Amino acid sequence: FIQDSSASMAENRLHFCRDGIKESLGLLSPDDRFNIISFSDKPVSCFDGWVSPGKSSMEKGLRFTSNLRSAGSTDILASLAALKRIDVEEGRPCIAFLVTDGLATTGVVESAAIIREFTKANANGVAVYTMGTMADANMYLLDLLSYCNGGSTHVVKGGRWSIAEDITSRVKALSRPVLSSLRLAFAGRGIEVFPGKIRHLYMDEPLVLYGRCPRGMERVTFQAIGTAAGRRCDMIFDLSLSNEVQKGDKALRLSWAVQKAYHLMGERARTGDEANLLELKALVREYNLKLPYADRM
Repeated sequence: FIQDSSASMAENRLHFCRDGIKESLGLLSPDDRFNIISFSDKPVSCFDGWVSPGKSSMEKGLRFTSNLRSAGSTDILASLAALKRIDVEEGRPCIAFLVTDGLATTGVVESAAIIREFTKANANGVAVYTMGTMADANMYLLDLLSYCNGGSTHVVKGGRWSIAEDITSRVKALSRPVLSSLRLAFAGRGIEVFPGKIRHLYMDEPLVLYGRCPRGMERVTFQAIGTAAGRRCDMIFDLSLSNEVQKGDKALRLSWAVQKAYHLMGERARTGDEANLLELKALVREYNLKLPYADRM
């Protein structure tokens, strides 16, 4: 759990964040390990490393969370850099759950630079899930930070009173991983599937893929490869594209295009490559997309 406790969060929102984290600690299973990091201008960890949810560690985690107060500036990249020091055990899914308004005010403050620097440094494959605590949170940063690092984002829309419930709901959805470090390998040429980077597969979190293949292709075959309980596992899917399959419509094509747009925006933020921007503009024209974050490109 990575909790923004800077002044921009304000006590009236941080109060409900504390409640959400404390309730989420009660959802941990005996086989889980956890840590809590609070940050404003610098990160502060509850524990030196991973701990199991025993009586003493839970009590310390609850005290640490209860003592969080809204103060100071916001250095989001420094808080994420703390993840580089975390020991990630192979075969064990590592999940970072970042709760913030996304408004960096010190250190590296440019959103694309934060996305770029953290994603390059995230060699240990931490899956980053973000939660924006208010409607006007910096969703460009939160969306693309999670997209580039195998997670997803959620923004609180019901006001601060729903923050705790939203946190626990997301933690529940991520509490039963099936395969970690999931990779997909497709047979055949001309197949484009998004999102391109997927970290883990969960029992309670739907995995939705948007794909396009060449006209006339009758079957799509792909392999899903991951790790479960330290063992390599894989599944083969053979999908028929015959006339019996329900035809897609314009909405499905647009959904695929939006997913490709997110991929290109993520690559643009991650690498700064001008070619990604040119391809993105061509995609927008071809599909007449209303592009999110167009002013940030």
